[in-house]
Amino acid sequence: MDFCCFRLIRVNTTSDSFLLLIQPESAGLSLVLEFLVALDDLVRDFLLLVNEVLATFLGVTAASNAMWNSGGFTSLMLPHIARDAGMDEAATADTMSTFVFPSVSSQLSGAWLGGSGITFLKGVADVFVNAGEIPSSRGSYAGAVNTDGLNTVASQ
Repeated sequence: MDFCCFRLIRVNTTSDSFLLLIQPESAGLSLVLEFLVALDDLVRDFLLLVNEVLATFLGVTAASNAMWNSGGFTSLMLPHIARDAGMDEAATADTMSTFVFPSVSSQLSGAWLGGSGITFLKGVADVFVNAGEIPSSRGSYAGAVNTDGLNTVASQ
C-alpha cells in the first residue's frame, strides 16, 4: 500500500460546517476527499451533540438562577452550595449576597453579551496590547461571542 503525506493548510469551523484543507504532498487525492467527508460528518455530529449538551446545561443554569433570584428556594439551595464550595452556610450566604445571576433575556441584552460584553472583551485585549503581552487586538470581538445556546434556552 502506498502512503501519502499531507500538509495541513487551514481548519475553518462554523456552527454548521467544518472545512479542513490539506494539500497532498503526493498522490492520493481521492483518499483525502473520503477522509474529508468522513471527518466533516463526524465533526458535524459532535458539534450537534455539544450544542445540545450546552443548551441543556444553560437551561438548567437559567432555572437554578431563577430559583435563587426568587428568594423562595434560597434556604433549600444554600446547604448544597455551601457543601460543594467547602464552606459553612453563613460564609456562603455572605459571599453569595454579592453575586448577580442575570436572566437569560438580560444576558442576551445590550447590557451583557449583546453589547457591553463585546466592548469589555475589546477593552481587555487592548490592555494586553498596551502591556506588550499580545501584538494586536481585533477591531471587534463580536465574532468571539456565541449566544446560540442562550438563544435556544430563550426560545423554549
